[in-house]
Amino acid sequence: MDAIDLGALADRFVACFPKLNAEGRRVFVALYRELSLGEPAPAQQVARRAGVSLHQVNALLDAVPAVYREEGTVIGFWGLTVRPLSKHRFHTGDRTLYTRCAWDALFIPMILGKTAYVESEDALHFFASEASGRAWITKHPGAMLLSLEDAFELGRRTNQMRYGEALMNAS
Repeated sequence: MDAIDLGALADRFVACFPKLNAEGRRVFVALYRELSLGEPAPAQQVARRAGVSLHQVNALLDAVPAVYREEGTVIGFWGLTVRPLSKHRFHTGDRTLYTRCAWDALFIPMILGKTAYVESEDALHFFASEASGRAWITKHPGAMLLSLEDAFELGRRTNQMRYGEALMNAS
């Protein structure tokens, strides 16, 4: 595979997301971790876990585009959902969680601080071989092919850049 500058790629990805202060980072990590329990996440629980007010949680979640609610609770957030809305999922212990894309299934478990078993029914995201991936890439200009190891490392770098200390200090 061609060498890809993972640091530069991580910089590009992080630039696509809202800039977060320490409070925002804690709220986002807390929300991911509440959803990891496999149930819709009430904002009050997210506030408690993040150590901020309910008002602060609601204001932040209202300001970002990737929050999915059902009956007043959050069922999905930036690539992770407790509902089977895609063909990508991962298992942590006895819980099954769903992701919007294959790469989400690689980096979100790191945010949760959990080991996961990843499954995908969509062969367009995980390839059986480098040759099959390259064949797909030739038909999709602008796309890139990463090894599983590089995709995982890109997720690790992106998580660290976006959430930093909040990953270490979250419960």
